[in-house]
Amino acid sequence: MTKFFSFILMFLFYFSVQAEMVKENIPNKPTSGIIKKIDGNKLVIKHERIEHLDMPAMTMVFRMDQFLKNKNAQEVVNVRDDLLKALNTQQEIVFDTDHQFNITEIKIKS
Repeated sequence: MTKFFSFILMFLFYFSVQAEMVKENIPNKPTSGIIKKIDGNKLVIKHERIEHLDMPAMTMVFRMDQFLKNKNAQEVVNVRDDLLKALNTQQEIVFDTDHQFNITEIKIKS
């Protein structure tokens, strides 16, 4: 009987590890959302399902720090100013995020 339970546990463990490996290999796909709040480098976004994170639709905070870090110093000032001027609450966007909820790309939906 204990061998049977050991087999079941190993079986479940194997498939949970396989599921995680598959999830990590899902390519990032941009997600649609609506900006609910802008707070410095943070955006509160009501977003659709994020496939590569296996995350259901919800409203949550995303950080822009990583997006801005990928730019040089002058670009950061320009991009931040341009984004803050262009982004408004209730605006529809398309964005991509990493596993730590940093926005890596963002575009205003037209």
